[in-house]
Amino acid sequence: MLDDIGHGRALSGLHVVDCFNRCVIPAPVDVKYVALSYLWGTNKSSHPRESDGKLPADVPSTIQDAITVTLNLGLQYLWVDAYCILQTDHDDVHRQIRQMDLIYRSAQVTIIAVESSTGLPGVSRPRRQWQFEGNYNTTRFQTFLLGPKKPIQSSRWWSRGWTFQEGFFSRRRLFFMEDQLILDC
Repeated sequence: MLDDIGHGRALSGLHVVDCFNRCVIPAPVDVKYVALSYLWGTNKSSHPRESDGKLPADVPSTIQDAITVTLNLGLQYLWVDAYCILQTDHDDVHRQIRQMDLIYRSAQVTIIAVESSTGLPGVSRPRRQWQFEGNYNTTRFQTFLLGPKKPIQSSRWWSRGWTFQEGFFSRRRLFFMEDQLILDC
């Protein structure tokens, strides 16, 4: 169990994806993990993992990209609701929903897929480039991105209660957007 220091509650029954072995396991003691906040999209399988805990061969691209990012961050474990909550076990679903705040607060960082359910921009697919440099007569100019607040707050991710709470409870957020990557601590 992971202690939630200062809050008097501990995580119970936490499972994580072992990114090296591509399987879901009970969380080791003192586990350091990354959490994923995303929109499930239209493919909501009622039993997304194999009975032995192995991930299926056709993992959605957003989750596959989150596995890649987790490993690139030097961590082994990822928490993804679709796999780490046994979707066919009513009791497990309710137990995990009641501790969502602890799950996201205890993560080292939360990967947030702001705009897409088709992978994380800059991981398995290119990020859009908005920067432009040019010359006009003798003047050199360069465009730049405005702050991230507007794209985040106008996204579907921000408008959904489940995903909004995931971002709210997270200590560190890594926002993947079409044109930029933002780390918010």
